[in-house]
Order: sequence, then structure tokens, then C-alpha cells
Amino acid sequence: MNKRKVYAYILSVGLCIFGCGGDEEESSTDQAYLDEVAIQTYLEENGLTDVTERDDSGIYYQITTANPSGQGPRTSDVLSIYYIANALNEQPFDAVINDGTNAPVKLQHYSNSVYPIGLDRCLDLIKEGETAIFYIPSELAYGDMEDLSSIIPPNSVIVMEVELSDIQSEDEVLAAQTLDIEQFITFNNLNDTAASPVDSVVLLSSGVYYKRTQRGIADSVLTQGEETDIKYLAYSLANYPNGTPLDGTASNEVFTFAFNEGEVIAGLDAGLVEMERGEHALLIMPSRNAYGQSAFVIPRNRKTFLVEQDVIPEYASKVSPYQVLVFDLELLQPQNATN
Repeated sequence: MNKRKVYAYILSVGLCIFGCGGDEEESSTDQAYLDEVAIQTYLEENGLTDVTERDDSGIYYQITTANPSGQGPRTSDVLSIYYIANALNEQPFDAVINDGTNAPVKLQHYSNSVYPIGLDRCLDLIKEGETAIFYIPSELAYGDMEDLSSIIPPNSVIVMEVELSDIQSEDEVLAAQTLDIEQFITFNNLNDTAASPVDSVVLLSSGVYYKRTQRGIADSVLTQGEETDIKYLAYSLANYPNGTPLDGTASNEVFTFAFNEGEVIAGLDAGLVEMERGEHALLIMPSRNAYGQSAFVIPRNRKTFLVEQDVIPEYASKVSPYQVLVFDLELLQPQNATN
């Protein structure tokens, strides 16, 4: 699970709308005109004449639930939203609805980690506690992506109903995750060494929670840059221990990397500092020690395709934004080692 930065492609697509030259600029201008006509025609034909707000990018919107006293989002804020998304005159292709059973999805505002890029611009137009309907031009949505055509016709204007339910700083997110982790430790009796051997949970200075579950070879610790072999299963906090892992090695696989050289997420290196060869352990990682804001993608069922197109990094197809992870980890012994 090597960590890569979210590709600048997401941002560059948006910038190209305003800065590309030549034939590409002309094509973009033509499509922007067609999108404008499509939006205005749709609004007129559906009697939506009260949708009169339009921002400079061409997004039309109507605030359906107002909260004049609410705060607006700032760059790098962590936003919690509900949404319904569809192309003009099409059925919804993705949704997380506030019906009392779904948690909102989280994303980091203006961090080059939201797709489609037009969603960031939409969220700039509303305040915490507000709901709005947005009509997003295709250039700020999915453009002419043919591989999405089974659910989103190429060059479609996208309609999104979005509720901005909460705005947090990353520090507030971390504080909430700390409470979740402490409750998780208590619920799973991880500090009861009779029920859950071998040691109690230790909070490391890095912020990672470490619990040894099987002892290794005494004093057989790793050194920086050393080739390291591990087996692991990585879970979301909610799915450990009986749910489906997000990622991991198969029974006959080994994951190899150089220790403490930045080749893996910070939380994994931090936990391995404490481990001995042959040891098994649990590492519980707040998102800042794992994949942080990751990437938020709509539609969620097309993440694999967007990885293939280098729109999002591979880890974002598995790990949601601000997800706490539990690693069930074995640090393998050298081939010639014996207990």
C-alpha cells in the first residue's frame, strides 16, 4: 500500500478550462456554449425559472435549504456531505442520502482530491447546514469520457443535490478519530491480555496505537533501509476483525520494502520500529498516519477506471477520505532465523 500523492491531473483539467490555447480552447468554448444552452433549456422545460444564480464557471444553482448564519468552507476544511448525482434527464448514478441510516461522506475542500472538480466549486457556494441543487457544465464534470458512457453520457451536464452537513478542521477530525479508536479498543477488549494476548495497547509518539499479539525474536529489530518482508491485512475500523479487508497479502504472498525510507505510509514504519522479527501486532492508525484525505470520487463504483486513467491514485480506490485503519501485521523472520 505505497502512498502516492493525488495526481495533479485533477487540478490541471480544471485549469485547462480557463488557460488552454488553440484548437483545444476553441473546443472547450464550443462545449461550454452547448452546456449553457442545455442547462437553460432544461430549466425552462421543467419550469425551474427561479434557478437564476450562476457563478463565473457556468455552474447554475438554487439553494433549497438556507442557513444564513452558517459558515462557509475554507481551503483544507474537512466537509461532510450528502448528495444525489445524475446527468440531465437521467436517473441518479450515485447517491448518499440523509435518511437516518447513512453517514455523510467526507472530503477535503480544495486539496486536489475531489472528482469531479466542479464539486469543489459548488461547495464554495453554500454554507454549513445548507442544501442546494447544482447544474455543473460537462467540462467541470466528466467531459467526454467514453468509458463512463454506460451511466453518464459523454459531455453531460451533471445535476447534483448537495447537503453540506458539517465543516471541521483536520484537528477536529483527529480528535473525533481518537475517541472512536479508544471506544474500539474498549469494545474489543484489546487491553485485556487474558482475552487478547500478548500486551496491552500502547499509544506511540507518532499517534499510532500498537499492540503486540505474538512475540518475535528478542532484539531482532529493523534498521533504516533494511529490506523488510511483511504479511498484513488492512481493515477499516468498523470492519475489524470479521469484515472484509480493504487490502492485504494473500496467504502465499509477501510484501517487501525498505524500512523507514518513506516507501510506505508513515503509520506502518512507525509501528515497525517497535517490532521484532517474527512478531505479530495490531497497528491502529488515525488517518493522518495513513492516507489522510485520500481522494473523494463520484461515481464511487468507477474508481478502478479512474485509477487506470491516472485521475486518482490506486490507494484511493480502496481507502476513503479520513479513514482509520487497522493493520493485522506479521514481521517475517529472516530465512535462516529460528526461535
